[in-house]
Amino acid sequence: SECWAVTNYTNWHVSEFGMVLGPEAMKKEIFARGPIACSMDVTSRFEKYTGGIYSEKVAVPVMNHAVAVVGWGKDAASGVEYW
Repeated sequence: SECWAVTNYTNWHVSEFGMVLGPEAMKKEIFARGPIACSMDVTSRFEKYTGGIYSEKVAVPVMNHAVAVVGWGKDAASGVEYW
């Protein structure tokens, strides 16, 4: 294996941006233009997450993390929707 320094960085720019509110608007945006950025409250409970559909309600969320939402679905066994 070889390692070397990166000497040429590719710059990417955002051509448009905006805000979407609610699950249906999020789905429409993902379907039309691809992944969206979403903020979330990463709690100590979330840090212990090991798999499956995660759900947690926080009374006063503190947005401290950004994630890319790339799609959605519904669990066949439970019917629970997920992102």
